[in-house]
Amino acid sequence: MAKDPQENAEAASGGFHTARASAAKAARQARHMAPNNAVSPKAKANLFKAERHAEQTASFAELTQQEIEAAAAQGGSDADDDATRLLGASDESVAAPNADEGSTSDASSPGGENPYAGTDDAGEETVVVAPLYALGTPPPAEDEGEEKPGKHHSKKLVWGIVGGCAAALVAVYVGGALYFSNTFMPNTTVNGRDVSLMSKDDLKGSLDQFSMDYSLAVSGEGLNFTVEGGDIGLGIDGETYATEALEATEPWSWPATIWKARSITASSASSYDEEKLNELVGKEVSSLNEKAKAPEDATLVYSDDEDKFVVQDEEIGAKLDEATVQEGVKGAVENFADSYMVEENALLRPKITSTNDRLLAAEAQANSYLDTEVTLKMNGETAEVIGPDRIKDWVKIDDSLNPILDEAAITEWGRNDLSSRLDTVNRTRTYTRADGKTITVNGGSYGWSIDSASLTPLVVNAVMSGESQDVDVPILQSASTVPDEGGRDWGNRYIDVDLSEQYVRMYGDDGSIIWESECVSGDDSQNHNTPTGVWYIDGYFNKGNPATTLIGYKPDGTKDYESKVRYWMPFIGNSVGLHDADWRGSFGGSIYLYNGSHGCVNLPVSAAGELCSLVNQGDVVVTHY
Repeated sequence: MAKDPQENAEAASGGFHTARASAAKAARQARHMAPNNAVSPKAKANLFKAERHAEQTASFAELTQQEIEAAAAQGGSDADDDATRLLGASDESVAAPNADEGSTSDASSPGGENPYAGTDDAGEETVVVAPLYALGTPPPAEDEGEEKPGKHHSKKLVWGIVGGCAAALVAVYVGGALYFSNTFMPNTTVNGRDVSLMSKDDLKGSLDQFSMDYSLAVSGEGLNFTVEGGDIGLGIDGETYATEALEATEPWSWPATIWKARSITASSASSYDEEKLNELVGKEVSSLNEKAKAPEDATLVYSDDEDKFVVQDEEIGAKLDEATVQEGVKGAVENFADSYMVEENALLRPKITSTNDRLLAAEAQANSYLDTEVTLKMNGETAEVIGPDRIKDWVKIDDSLNPILDEAAITEWGRNDLSSRLDTVNRTRTYTRADGKTITVNGGSYGWSIDSASLTPLVVNAVMSGESQDVDVPILQSASTVPDEGGRDWGNRYIDVDLSEQYVRMYGDDGSIIWESECVSGDDSQNHNTPTGVWYIDGYFNKGNPATTLIGYKPDGTKDYESKVRYWMPFIGNSVGLHDADWRGSFGGSIYLYNGSHGCVNLPVSAAGELCSLVNQGDVVVTHY
């Protein structure tokens, strides 16, 4: 039955101690018992070999003892085999030279005494049995077919060392993992706090006071305020916080990460009144936003330098997004940070940026409007040309980023800008008469009146079509020609009544005078002055039967006069006109100042008859001083 490895180890250890001691003692005794002059040279040589073998045996015994102890520590059948083998080797090392198997030798030295005999401390004779090769006999030859015991021993030794090292490494790894399962590794921060080599319990215990003293300084982008833990009912679950932080260190990977810096975020352990926190932050943000500049969307603007529409970049401004700031402060509180910097990403952002595809498409379309030219026509004449300089002021972008024309702006332009030049009814006009006299006249019922409201959609459609075209101006009342710079809107043919000269002229289509006569206008002394202005022979004129009876009434309604005339050519309704006055004997001069008419233009009968034959409805009558 195989012995226990530990028993083999102890037996080997004892045997080797004995072999070592015996070898050393045999060498000493041989030297003392055989002086140099009492032995032959061959004996001396054998004696020297015995002494040398004793030293080698002692060394071998010491080494073998260490190996046996190591093998015993490892345990198992290998250790048992090693111990048995090594014990067997020690037995062979003390076999007597020249002795038969199973017998002892009493061989004597050449001097008749056993060179290895001696006495022990009690005076008894002792015999040390030495190996044969120690006395000069060569060691037995090794069988080449057998494995040398030394080789087997070396392999066992190597594997023993490897196994021992592996066991040591496993022990160190497991010990480290267990240690760092409760202690933070070096170079570790939790939510910005250095916890290197701090135990879980230490971290947990420090959190109670931390929550009482906690405050968060918020700054950046115009904000500067403090959140106190007490103001928001901050509390900390130390156990959850510390456990979460430790788990994040991955303690079982400590050999690879122990010297690496790690920043851990533990966010599940805090509790606070979120409503109070949001209210506090919202108040600060609202106060800032009241005075801060709002963001501006990218848009289209007309560049005078480039003569086209270009995209104007958006502007962020300085107003803050309340929700973004609240979320950032919330995260800082949950991470127990001592400060929070509000960054640019918390600013309110424009909704439309310069890279918006629809805005870029609008830019291209708006510029296509500038390539359109709209010509406004009145009676076939060009009244106005609408080009890029005008259109650029009407282009705007709707909520869908489509370029449109501002119809209100176009209507406003029609009522003001365009009407001031084209609407001439009851306006002041200046012109030069054929004889060179410059005349300024105000008032009258003749002239242009355009429908600017109806013009607006016509202009919009023309511009947005992208094609240049003519547009007829919608007219409420027309005149003969498009007004010139002075406002004259009648042609060469017209009747000129010069009240200061008390003289009437009619010009023909070629601009020459085709009729003229002296006249008497309204009585200035009676405030019956003939109205001034630009008029026209109206619809009450009956060229085929121009005779009529003129009846005038006083302010009280009683009849003032009743006069029959042969040629009635009215130009202000049916109340003021040119007519014959057979009751007058003279015309012209200053008669109108004291004995003028009730407002009409009196003419000699013959002159009135000639004029009546020339005039038609619509002929312009200009009365002026």
